[in-house]
Amino acid sequence: IGAKTQYPEVCMEIINWLATPEGTLTFNYGPKDLCWYYDEEGNTMFTELGKKINADRKYVVTEEEGGLYAGNFNDGSAQYNNTTWSIDATNPESNGETYNSKMWKSNQLEPKNDTEADWRAVTGATMIEEYMNSKPYKIAPATSYSESSKSDELKVVWSQVTETIKNYSWQAIYATTDADFDSIVAEMIAKANEYDYAQCVDWSKGEAATKHALELEVTK
Repeated sequence: IGAKTQYPEVCMEIINWLATPEGTLTFNYGPKDLCWYYDEEGNTMFTELGKKINADRKYVVTEEEGGLYAGNFNDGSAQYNNTTWSIDATNPESNGETYNSKMWKSNQLEPKNDTEADWRAVTGATMIEEYMNSKPYKIAPATSYSESSKSDELKVVWSQVTETIKNYSWQAIYATTDADFDSIVAEMIAKANEYDYAQCVDWSKGEAATKHALELEVTK
C-alpha cells in the first residue's frame, strides 16, 4: 500500500480478501459460481464457462455467459504479479484439495496417449505434481545466495563445453544405431574434457557448497 494512498483501509480489506480461499480462487480462476464452485463433497469444480476460461485466458465471455462480467477474461483479471497463497497450498474450505486446478479430483482426466498411460502405471501417479510430492525432496529454501562471477577464462571454457554438449547431444538423439550413439557420446566427452570440463565441474561444486551452507543457516 503506497504512502500516498487515499483509502489505505479499503486497500487492506482487498488484500485481506485476496488471502481468503474465495479470494485466492477468484484471483486465479474468476468469480465464484460463475467460474468455479464446491460440490456437495467439498471438491472444487469448474463451471462450463470456467473450463473455457482456464483453457484460454483470453477467452471472450459473452453477455449471455457472464452478464456484467462480459468481455475478454484476461483484460478483467488482476494484472499485478504479487500473490497471497501459493497455488499448491491446501484450500481449507475444500475437501483437502489445493488451489491448483490441475490437482482437483474433477480434473483427473484419462491419459492423453499410451506414453502418459505407461508413465501413470509406472509411477502410480496421475500428475507430475502428485509424483513430485510423493518423493522425499523439497524446494530449496530462500537464501541470500547469488551466483559468483566467472573469470574471463572460465567464461570461455564454459561456452566451449556447453556448446559441445549441446551439439553432440542433438547428434546422439538422431543416431541411427547404438554404435553411432556410443561413438558420438564418446567424442562429446573427449572434446568436453579437452576444453577443461573439469574446471566447470569444480566451479559448480563450489557454488553448490556455498548455496547449501546458506540453506543450512536458514533451516537451523
